[in-house]
Amino acid sequence: VHGVDTDVTRWTIDTVNASAAAGESNMGLVLCGLRTAYVQRTDKPFLDEVGKYYAALEIVDDLHSVLEDVIASNGESDTMLKLAILDFDDAEAMAAEKLTPLKNDYQVVVSGKLWVDIMNATTNKKQGVEALQRVLGVTAAQTAVFGDYLNDLQMLSAGQWSFAMGNAHPALKQAAHFVAPSNADHGVLQVVDKLIA
Repeated sequence: VHGVDTDVTRWTIDTVNASAAAGESNMGLVLCGLRTAYVQRTDKPFLDEVGKYYAALEIVDDLHSVLEDVIASNGESDTMLKLAILDFDDAEAMAAEKLTPLKNDYQVVVSGKLWVDIMNATTNKKQGVEALQRVLGVTAAQTAVFGDYLNDLQMLSAGQWSFAMGNAHPALKQAAHFVAPSNADHGVLQVVDKLIA
């Protein structure tokens, strides 16, 4: 488990809150803990979008309180694995404008049209796939990986059967060996059915 530093978490909470308070953007933050995800924004559009990705979700009055609990318990209450910013306006532009100070020490990855992830520099999805390969005793030649956005880019090299979804970011389509039908057309399931058949 490679978490995000508490100072960076605090800075990100403050940056998102200040931007929202100033009316500069329509965004909110998800603190992605090992045990659950935490949000303070409660409007329906935000919760509907967040709910697509986070089954375990706790709404709190102030994200700083979650961070203070983590500090007080010396990290035992939870570990922040990722900070996910949902920006309804333009996630990629927001990341370039507001998150540049983090890019030297952390991964700042556009993970969808509306999403930017901030993660520990030493972790990514490729490492997760490689760990599974070791545990399961399979090779890259026996592995299929699927991606649609920039947070999947490194992972594509972990499997010989690398697929960019039809609706993927152009950089993924360039890096993948194959293109699958889009997510809207259940492309992963279509390809898996063909591979198994």
